[in-house]
Amino acid sequence: MEIKFKKLNPYAVIPKHAHDGDAGLDLVATDNGIYNHTHDYIEYDTGIAVEIPPGYFGALAPRSSISDTPFMLCNSLGIIDETFRGSIKCRFRRLNNEEFKEYKFGDKLAQLIIIPYEKVVGKEVEELSDSVRGTGGWGSTDGKKNSQ
Repeated sequence: MEIKFKKLNPYAVIPKHAHDGDAGLDLVATDNGIYNHTHDYIEYDTGIAVEIPPGYFGALAPRSSISDTPFMLCNSLGIIDETFRGSIKCRFRRLNNEEFKEYKFGDKLAQLIIIPYEKVVGKEVEELSDSVRGTGGWGSTDGKKNSQ
């Protein structure tokens, strides 16, 4: 599959797979991050826009190296719709106030995974079919009682 990327910043790096067989395309920071004091997050720009084909979306996921930082993606998994053409940005929240390594210009921040999806139309019904799990919630597949 071919995906079109546009550089919105001359320093932007076109996303690519680091290794054959990798699912995610690496996204690279084009700045040192801007801290938003009001909402307590740091935002990095990639300077990249993408044209995702119809029937697909982009999943913005953390890289495994995030475990070396006190960060987590603010929305855990970002969704980039096929109609979005703006710059891909990554917002991170700090989990603690200890001394830590921040991302810097040129660092790989996150990964973009292109995933197919089907259009869904909701239909209200009076009843749903029975299933083995039923209404069992958190931990119910571990043989524990539902604690909800």
